[in-house]
Amino acid sequence: TTLSEIMHLAAAYKMRRSKKTRKQVLGLLDEIIELPENDRPEVPILRDILLAEAHLHEFRELQSWNAAALLLPHVDTPGPHQALAQATLARALTQLAIHFPKSLNQHKTPIESCLEQAFYLAEAAALTNHELADSHAALGRLLLIHGTTEAYKDAEVLFQLALKHNPEFDPARLGLANCFYLQGKEAQSLTEVELLLRKGATFPGLWVLRSQLKADAGDLKTALRDIERATQLAPEAGLYHLDAAKIATASGQLQQAESHRQKAQQLLGKYSTFAQADS
Repeated sequence: TTLSEIMHLAAAYKMRRSKKTRKQVLGLLDEIIELPENDRPEVPILRDILLAEAHLHEFRELQSWNAAALLLPHVDTPGPHQALAQATLARALTQLAIHFPKSLNQHKTPIESCLEQAFYLAEAAALTNHELADSHAALGRLLLIHGTTEAYKDAEVLFQLALKHNPEFDPARLGLANCFYLQGKEAQSLTEVELLLRKGATFPGLWVLRSQLKADAGDLKTALRDIERATQLAPEAGLYHLDAAKIATASGQLQQAESHRQKAQQLLGKYSTFAQADS
């Protein structure tokens, strides 16, 4: 196996998908970096991208910042992994803006500026490498924030394009499932959700979406179980605690609902009120 083949494999989503494979690939890249004959500057860049991916999967405030810090030095470095660095940083900034706005405020970074930078990076990634699923999925995720029918339609096109380039790119499939749900296509959304669950996907947002689908269908028992799993996977995501509070209230679990509301207030601060007003 050549070094180029190893690098291509390391960048593939099937290697980035799980903690186990990421750890194996990182170990391999560390060995390559230590080789005296290694003169490939893209090797440490790819290592940083994989480390950032691991941080983002933790779905916590500090780890999201750590991911951004790892990626920032590489987004303007031309090379085979520039687009992936750009798209992954766009994802990190989007995660910070949506789930950790209080933290952005503490760093004196306006949410709007963070999202604008994320959009710029995702567009740049798509131009740098049009076949990279990450870039189209990152753009699609940003469009979903707009909350308009036209934005949802455009996002659906982008998620479908990402899956055309890489049918195994689970984040795009989750984005498509969310897109269907927001357009009132519950059956199509559930089909995508169940496919991801059969594949063993563990995104907290996946459990949030299924809880919403189950709640809408009147299955509050499953909905509550799913949303609790989401908050266990992402305990610092205040929006998920707000979702949990709503479902717990609908289920008659008032003490549980109040606990989630208090947690959301603690995590989101003033943004907790804004989020509730928008829901």
